[in-house]
Amino acid sequence: MNSKLRKTIYSGIVFVLVFGMFALMANFEHQLAIERHKQDARDALLMTQTNLESIITSRMISMGSIAAYIEIDNKITQLEYSSFAKNIYASSDDIVKSMTFITDTTITHIYPYEENKSAIGIDLAAEASQRELILYAKDNIRPVFAAPVNLVEGGIGIIVRIPVVLDDAYYGQVAIIFDYDKTIASSGIESLSGDYIVELAGFDPLNGDKVIIWNNGGDPTGDTIEQEVNLYGSALVLTVMPHEGWQGKTVLYHMLFFIGVIVSSFAFMGMYKVVSFNDDLKVANEELENTIGRLQISEAYITHMAEHDSLTELYNRRKFVDFLESQLTSGKTGSVLLLDIDNFKNINDTLGHVYGDKVLVSVSKGLKDAVDDNVHVFRFGGDEFIVILVDETDTDCIDRCIESIVYHLELCNEVEHIKNHITASIGISRYPINGNTVEELLLKADIAMYSAKKSGKNKRQFFYDDLISNFENRINIENRLREALESSDFMMYYQPIIDSKTGEISSFEALIRLGDLSMAPNEFIPIAEENGMIIPIGKWVISEVLDQLQNWEANGCEIKPIAINLSARQIYDVTIVDYIKEELSSRAIDPFMIEIEITESVLIDNKEENMKVLAALKKIGVIISLDDFGTGYSSLNYLTYMPVDKIKLDKSLKDRFIDMEDKKIMNGLISIAHGLNLKVVIEGVEEASEFEKLVVTNCDYMQGYCFGRPSPADQIHDSNGLFLYRSLSKWVKESIRDDSARQFQELLISGKNLEESIIDEYDS
Repeated sequence: MNSKLRKTIYSGIVFVLVFGMFALMANFEHQLAIERHKQDARDALLMTQTNLESIITSRMISMGSIAAYIEIDNKITQLEYSSFAKNIYASSDDIVKSMTFITDTTITHIYPYEENKSAIGIDLAAEASQRELILYAKDNIRPVFAAPVNLVEGGIGIIVRIPVVLDDAYYGQVAIIFDYDKTIASSGIESLSGDYIVELAGFDPLNGDKVIIWNNGGDPTGDTIEQEVNLYGSALVLTVMPHEGWQGKTVLYHMLFFIGVIVSSFAFMGMYKVVSFNDDLKVANEELENTIGRLQISEAYITHMAEHDSLTELYNRRKFVDFLESQLTSGKTGSVLLLDIDNFKNINDTLGHVYGDKVLVSVSKGLKDAVDDNVHVFRFGGDEFIVILVDETDTDCIDRCIESIVYHLELCNEVEHIKNHITASIGISRYPINGNTVEELLLKADIAMYSAKKSGKNKRQFFYDDLISNFENRINIENRLREALESSDFMMYYQPIIDSKTGEISSFEALIRLGDLSMAPNEFIPIAEENGMIIPIGKWVISEVLDQLQNWEANGCEIKPIAINLSARQIYDVTIVDYIKEELSSRAIDPFMIEIEITESVLIDNKEENMKVLAALKKIGVIISLDDFGTGYSSLNYLTYMPVDKIKLDKSLKDRFIDMEDKKIMNGLISIAHGLNLKVVIEGVEEASEFEKLVVTNCDYMQGYCFGRPSPADQIHDSNGLFLYRSLSKWVKESIRDDSARQFQELLISGKNLEESIIDEYDS
């Protein structure tokens, strides 16, 4: 064999071997890409499955209470049934068409009644479309899921029926009829149509035949992905297949072939030379090994990215589902901690998403530092994280882990020299104590987390069954607030604030109430804060107060400035300054007729941004008051830079110092405020004896039941448009003169309400 042929053969063998290796890697990337494509489909199906099960199951949990009620009292009337079902129906978001009770096989109760009363008395056993399933549920005493169903009252629906048993015998069935189109839309299944041929199918419990519930016009056959949906004994199957098949020819796939040709060509040429030059062979081998090493690193990187969150490098949601499912399948025990970063939306809104991402990275590092090898941390999405404690359900051990998490979160508070006061609300569910599926454990952890956030944030909460009823109570309150917003079913009450030197009304504070007074503000205001309804409610209050001022002025009534409370959530609203400016302008009301009361919570987060909003309000001419001073994080340092005109000393501060013989603390605080050119209001003055002690403190204003309780607008003036409140100016002036002070003090010590004493004197 001549030298040239030998070189060509050896070089050709190297070319084939090297290119074959790249072809194998390209094929591996092809298969990996297909698997990623399939995994994306599985994730989408899992989300749709979770939505479907949540939509149906959450409503049926509530229907279980109706079944229990009927088992206790089977003589329930339609009116009683409607009253009982009303609150359940109100939280159904229009997905539920009706809720029925079927005595034996005949519809005897239904809600809503008026639009569905034609269905009362229909024997479903005589209806061809429903006969077999209604009798199946009766004969087998098993729940039935049926879809799509031609409803006797018209339209198409999804029906879930639960048998009711009395004295160990079948009595009837409770059923929810879901709106077919809205249920399908809420499940998210339609969003899959753009990429996949989709089918949702069930199986007829009578004969096992396949029943198509929904599809997008195609027939998914061949290499499909399936996800089972379990609903009340009915196993539904979600099936998808891409319109164009599973795609595996990625950029990397093509690059591997391209690089393979180049590298193989170089290998061919290198080998051609190596046959003659031994040193060149060593160099070629090293280059080839380096190339292979880089490709192996790329493969490991692709696998890593599939399981990790790209921002925080924590395990991602997909890895969480796989891990927890493996735990449950193998019969392990443990705990799921769902962490939601408190007020993170405010960080994003005021400092931007780029900074928010840096905060999330810092939080992730803190969580990794806080746990040991038996604890796994995942980023679930947005500002939510999940911690799984393997083989640990003891509450003390869980609390110790949470204490470590809280400690390390405190270390994350400062990012780029900005302190964010990062805290988390934590909900805990334990397996198998609270459930044996991923979906159930997540739902219960989420309910517990909401309860923790509701109780003041920066809290932890273990799941227990009563939380479900608390969750339903929140839904009822939210529904009541929505109704009130839609119909403006609120009322404003007004409480006078008194000038301590003259005794006359200096201003009023506006306080919101529900129109029917069915709920105290401390019940509905926190929920409105959490769900964002405080923004439209707050704007309604501003509009209503300005309307009231305009109305009083138009009718010749006395008017005084009115203070309106704005929460931190409202200050975060970027439209608030322009809204107040426009509302004042449209009614031609002077800005000084409005006071804005804030609490120091606006300083805890986004201090600089909030200061800009307050400064903008002051620039309009609105007066700013700092409410509840003396509670929480109160600091005199605030007063040196906050753009406020008044401070309102909290009742708790007054109660603490009023009985001290030495009034230096109270006097000193008021003197400091006056030195900063701030007016001082003392809140919670309830008795005349308190007025006597406080009038010498040199405060500017007082407020409390001693002077007047909050009253509706129509109880502020008399028929002449004058304030019903009797002026204290005479007694205030006399109280600082030696000759009259004793008489004034005697009246106060007698125990009479100050206003009653003045009225007696005026009458005499």
